[in-house]
Amino acid sequence: NKAKKPVLTVGAGYLAAKYRTGSSASTTYTTTETAAGVHTTTATTAKAAGATTTAEPTYTAWTADLYLALPLGLSAEAAYMEYDRDVTDGKTNGYYAQVAYLFGGLNLQPGLRYEKSERYGSAKHSSEDFTSWTAGLNYYIKGHNAKVNLEYMNKEFEVAGTTTRTSEYSDITLALQFQF
Repeated sequence: NKAKKPVLTVGAGYLAAKYRTGSSASTTYTTTETAAGVHTTTATTAKAAGATTTAEPTYTAWTADLYLALPLGLSAEAAYMEYDRDVTDGKTNGYYAQVAYLFGGLNLQPGLRYEKSERYGSAKHSSEDFTSWTAGLNYYIKGHNAKVNLEYMNKEFEVAGTTTRTSEYSDITLALQFQF
């Protein structure tokens, strides 16, 4: 449905949490059998060689976004995000922007989206880039309660390091969405 008056929303979010990345200890299980046929299992936990005890990493993330809808059927959205997993190669930032136009009488909405993110590596000149372009078409059967979506997405991953590696591929997606 087209907006009856201009709509502008601004959003922001922040998250900070501790999380476990694994254990520095190894556990060995030993099963013994008595003369009477009774099985006993014993667990022994030992610190792995060279392991150190460290504090749990803190995951932090924040995002900011804008959404604009105009009565003539045009809508636009953009967002920026950044997160840090507090581990080696755990920092990422990215953004996306999209625009769409709703032909109200036809219930058709073509749209375009551009997305880019980068994960930073610990080694000099080491990073991973992700870029995508998406062209889509929504057909609204019953407003946002039921729609069919067809989209084409071109994705490119680039991994920098000693030698830059790039992979590119495309997806075509057909989806039916309904809610009640």
